[in-house]
Amino acid sequence: MWFYPLLILIIFITEIVLSFLLNTTSIAILARKVGLTVRVSLICGILYWTRLYIVAKLSDWDIGLMLASIMGDTIGDYLVAKRKIKPRKKIYRKKIPVSTA
Repeated sequence: MWFYPLLILIIFITEIVLSFLLNTTSIAILARKVGLTVRVSLICGILYWTRLYIVAKLSDWDIGLMLASIMGDTIGDYLVAKRKIKPRKKIYRKKIPVSTA
């Protein structure tokens, strides 16, 4: 009986990480960070198929695991939305003196 709560915990944590990484990938795409986007996308693909295998094969589409997946996804989205925006650095440019002489 210890196996079922462990599966729920694994699905819950996997879904939080997956949701966080997917949202991070979206932000990286918008910021045009190609290397980060590729790395995070590969990790997301692995986590997605691992989660799908656990829910579909090991648990036979169990409602408890589906609810843990939904809750984990929601919490992952919340964590990304709650992040503080990094302030942009001011760019100081030298002013070129203009002379009309």
